[in-house]
Amino acid sequence: MTNLANVPSRYRTVNIPSGFVIEGGENRNSVRVRLRQTHWEVQLDGELDLEKVSVFSLVQTKQLIDRVAALVFSEYKTNNAAIAPYRLKHWMISKSIGSIGKAVYEKINELQPDRKNQKIFNIQRKVFASAFAVPNLLLNRYFYEFADKYLIDDLFRYRAAGKAIHIFGDAFYNSAWDLYINEPSALTDPLNQRQAVRIACDQLRNWRSLFSYNGRSYPNLNRTLDQLPGGISNNLLKNLRSVKLKRVVTDRPELIVILLGNASSFQNHGDVLHFATRREIIQAMNRVSIAMQTPLSHRSTAQLDTFVRYLNDYPDVHEGGIVGLANKSIQYHLDLVNQTLADIDTTDMERELAKPPIPVPSVAGLRFLSTSQEVLAEGMLMGHCIGRYIELAERGECYLFHYEDGGQSASIQVDPYGKVIQSRGPRNTQNEATKRAQQILSRWGRKFPLLCESSVASSMDFFELHDAPF
Repeated sequence: MTNLANVPSRYRTVNIPSGFVIEGGENRNSVRVRLRQTHWEVQLDGELDLEKVSVFSLVQTKQLIDRVAALVFSEYKTNNAAIAPYRLKHWMISKSIGSIGKAVYEKINELQPDRKNQKIFNIQRKVFASAFAVPNLLLNRYFYEFADKYLIDDLFRYRAAGKAIHIFGDAFYNSAWDLYINEPSALTDPLNQRQAVRIACDQLRNWRSLFSYNGRSYPNLNRTLDQLPGGISNNLLKNLRSVKLKRVVTDRPELIVILLGNASSFQNHGDVLHFATRREIIQAMNRVSIAMQTPLSHRSTAQLDTFVRYLNDYPDVHEGGIVGLANKSIQYHLDLVNQTLADIDTTDMERELAKPPIPVPSVAGLRFLSTSQEVLAEGMLMGHCIGRYIELAERGECYLFHYEDGGQSASIQVDPYGKVIQSRGPRNTQNEATKRAQQILSRWGRKFPLLCESSVASSMDFFELHDAPF
């Protein structure tokens, strides 16, 4: 049996000063990789246009390898000398990424001793570990000259300091840089770069205050940031600037619920969310999960967002805990659905919708929505806007279904060619029923008769809506 580890790769590397060139042979580009003081540079070998140079931090090895592979096949041609289509290039990259990655990774490890300052690598690695990205500010050598000593010390002690550098660093740098770009020559003036970086570093010095609602740090904020839990996205953490913490919050679900609920639209329930404990959040989510017929987990930020929005639908002021608010919100949604269904039954607006070109599959729990009233009722029961597809369904530009399975439900949209465009649970969530319904109707849709482009009305509504969630 052949040992694949000993099979020679078609990709070979050639050393150059502070870097290497990876060569793939015929019908593949050669790519040059250079190590700079604070970053890697990747470009086609022989390319002189500086704007086509890709820059990566010292720790972004995977992203660097992906870029090298993309450049290797960027001008890949088929047998008839035509530029290969995207799908073919994508397939070639996926087949070759292992060999390219091995060659690139070996050379990167060889060049590690050439790093002039291990501290730069450690700083970038710490920011990447905190924020899963490295801002462009850290790719500028002047940052390591002007960065405040205490900011760097805090970076190695507190996760939140790395997030502050990532969230605010580039914004401050770009804002300061704009002050000096008044003519083309200013772009290459090192004095302007130094001054812009200096300004950005000065603004990052008191990094805790950047998360404050009034620009000044305070005890509850400081202690929360010092013990910031992991798994909170950078965009969500920016919401700290819109809320005054009334207690120290070090539990992830508790802090996420506060951050999700700080917008003005949640003012009625701000204190309820602010003082909810982890145990209460889980208990309330379980009740809402049963009411929505879809699983909700406190470990998922997206599902916590669905939960908080569900609670926010309750319009009255609630004086109590989050579990009581969940109970009131569940009853409010039930009353709203019942009232809307009653209103629908008394109207004379029922309209027949176009039927699919082949019989609907006989699957337990699957139902074709054949009238406008059924679609409106579906929207109320599921808490989404499927009703806006009624006109498309009347014209046969889509077919709408409801599916029940194991206590979970889904709404499904199929286009006139038999393709499942979307399958969504209550309030546009995903669950096992949505996955199962997509499988069932995808198999069914493959049996659709072939249609000409002209056989379907060329409505702009279809192209605007068919990819939008219910």
